Amino acid sequence: MATEYIVLECDQKILKLAVDDIYYIHHQQGLTTFVLSQSDKICHKSLSELENLLPSTFIRINRNCIVNHLAITEINKKERKILLVNNERLTVSHRNIKSITEAIRTMAINA
Repeated sequence: MATEYIVLECDQKILKLAVDDIYYIHHQQGLTTFVLSQSDKICHKSLSELENLLPSTFIRINRNCIVNHLAITEINKKERKILLVNNERLTVSHRNIKSITEAIRTMAINA
């Protein structure tokens, strides 16, 4: 299967990011950080803009964060936390925990 990429223009640079390398995208204080397998990249795009560019493997977990479901290794429904392959824990909003759990189950079955 061919590698999927997204292309972003950020600060006079054009970034080509492999979708599989993106663990999650976090927006805080006007900056959007792409947490990647090798390094982080910063951009000034909103999460709403990015949601339209990203494939269905990305799930919004709260107001400030979109996660690649392929990077999730564990969901703790009681604490509303997810564990990623890079051992980071992220908080899922009350509103999204049920839909994220269902989406992960569905994507795992269809993979």
